[in-house]
Amino acid sequence: MYEVTISDTQSGDALLAFTGDEAPSACTWGTRINGFDTGQTTFETRAIGGGLTRADWRELIDPWRRTVDVGWRDDTTGILSPLLPHSGLIMGWNYDKNTGQMSVASAEARTILTRRMLFGVGTYGIGTRVITEKSIAGMIKQILWYATQGNLSVVWNMPFEFELFQESGIHGSTYWNYLFEDAEQLISDWQNTAGGPDVHWQGRRHDDTGKRDWLVRIGGTAGGPRLTGAVKQYMSAGEAIDIFNVTEAGDGTPMRTGTMALGSGSDEDILHGEAATVAVPGGYPSLDVVDQFTNIDDLERLTALAVAGTAAAKEPTKQLAGDVLARDFFPDGQVGSTIDIWDQDDMWLDDGWTSRYCVGFTGDLNETIKLQMQGV
Repeated sequence: MYEVTISDTQSGDALLAFTGDEAPSACTWGTRINGFDTGQTTFETRAIGGGLTRADWRELIDPWRRTVDVGWRDDTTGILSPLLPHSGLIMGWNYDKNTGQMSVASAEARTILTRRMLFGVGTYGIGTRVITEKSIAGMIKQILWYATQGNLSVVWNMPFEFELFQESGIHGSTYWNYLFEDAEQLISDWQNTAGGPDVHWQGRRHDDTGKRDWLVRIGGTAGGPRLTGAVKQYMSAGEAIDIFNVTEAGDGTPMRTGTMALGSGSDEDILHGEAATVAVPGGYPSLDVVDQFTNIDDLERLTALAVAGTAAAKEPTKQLAGDVLARDFFPDGQVGSTIDIWDQDDMWLDDGWTSRYCVGFTGDLNETIKLQMQGV
């Protein structure tokens, strides 16, 4: 079963857990790689005991300062999983006077990077950052450190923790303060580089302290750009079906056969990298796309971005979705888990076991969650 707690965003302290009769009447939530998903939680204010005042509510749901944490407790063992299915900063609310319902919107922790540069207001003078000799994962970690650590002010640091991995490598970049670039864009640029890793913010609740933090999981730290996780197996055919409502969506809209990655400069002096698939008779018609990276003055990196852009979109994207019981996926299932699915005699899906890569999942307060998967 799910438990919803409101916590302090930066300290991670739990402020109030809503359980039993005080549990939310509705809660939809999600989590995914390489971006942030959202949530919506509805509280019945008239059912909340303890005499919460108007001031209490305003303090509890203050945007950005507070976070909605959705936890999972095993019905059999009673153990609360340390991994949170959703942990999102509060973005706003909608209160209905007639019903007393308070609906609170949340967004996963990565959303704060759109409000962070590699320096803060008042520290422009030290804002130019030079990063050298890093792996791509190391570049992302260093960018995140500048944007969320370092005590630039009493409200600067975020409770982000990082896995240990090999940070040294051949990459580097200079980020000039006068460009005023936000950390979200800088991280996305490295994710989109050839060999760029998947990134996910995993909310965690620590038993010993009761505090919540976020583990920043960066792919490429254990070989390959993808994340890893527990292997889960499900049957979509036969007598013991345990994954339901299976769908596969294919989308050719983002496809391309060639990429021009434009960097700094203008007119005939503009730097650009380019890459294309091998043209063969009967293949896809030429589908060329221009990507803009006006802050990049490294031709090798622009070429890597062109290669990555072409490779990522040379075929239609395929995303499989299916419903499973939450108790069969939690507590160890997470984004990055390998999902093995058995099928047989379907006109579209392959026979036998097929491995998929979990890129996200969504749920509510019911017993099923919907997994989002891509090919391994």
